[in-house]
Order: sequence, then structure tokens, then C-alpha cells
Amino acid sequence: QLWAFAIALTNRPIPYKPVGPGHPTPWHLMSDLYFQRFQVGIAIGPRGGGKTDLVSRAMSCLMITNPGLEVACVAAIQKQADRCSSYMQKWFSNPVLQNIGMLVRQNLREKELSNGAIYEQLVGTMSGSNSPHPNILGCDEVDLMNPVAIEELKMVPVSSYGRKATILYISSR
Repeated sequence: QLWAFAIALTNRPIPYKPVGPGHPTPWHLMSDLYFQRFQVGIAIGPRGGGKTDLVSRAMSCLMITNPGLEVACVAAIQKQADRCSSYMQKWFSNPVLQNIGMLVRQNLREKELSNGAIYEQLVGTMSGSNSPHPNILGCDEVDLMNPVAIEELKMVPVSSYGRKATILYISSR
């Protein structure tokens, strides 16, 4: 059901067949993040391999189906932060969501849904890593971040209202 929902929301397929033995698929990552099967995860894939796109789809699905959920993505550089935010903006521009008034506030940095779910986009600096305290945090292009900022990010996600604090480090190295 999640697979069909994510495809309907984004109008994009999600690869679910491994490219070889021992290789997880993009679907496995999305499913594991959605169902919070980990508290700390690491996703490694090639540049241009769709990691940011996939995580933004998982975050969108999580927000729509979990009222009050708070999620954030931290990107190493502003260009990547803008890319993350534009993916989220694209998914929330789905005509069905628009028709039911799901998106109540949207700008480049924040999105808020009518169910109280909130998304924030940050840049991976010391000040950015000391900002919100979401339930789920995605750290994009973590290989390009300052190691001190990465240490600070460990303290960002919080458990609340029965939701586990979850952090996903995303890298191409």
C-alpha cells in the first residue's frame, strides 16, 4: 500500500528489484524510513542516484499519514538544501492534496500540512544544526559537512508523542 501511495503521490516509480546480490533497493530504504525500522541509518549511493529524491518522497508520505509529525532535512550546501525543498514542494503540489487543502503553508524553507505535520529545510552549518528538534532528521550529503556540525546533528531529533527520534545520514561516499 505504501508503494502504491508513494507512486500515486509523486507520479514516479520506486525501484524495488536489487541490482545484484546483497544490494538493498531504493524501496527498502523508503520502507525502512517510513516504518522507522531504525533510529540511526546510513544510506550510501552514487551521485545522481536519487537519494535526495527518494528520502523526500518518504518524508512526504510520512507527513501526510502521521498528524503532527515533525521532519527536517539538513543539506551540506545551500544548493542541495534548495533541491531537497523543491522536491518536497513538488510532492505537495499533487492536485489531490491541493484539492483537499492539505498544504496550509509553504515556502522554500518550511512546509506545514493541515494535519499539523511540519517540514523544515536547513543547511548543515553549526547554526543550522542547532535549529529545530524534529522527530525525523535526514542529513543529506553528510560527507561534505563539517565533522563538528555532524556531531551536533546527533542531538537534533527528539522522541515525542510516541514517535521515535530517527536520523538518516545520506552520502555518496
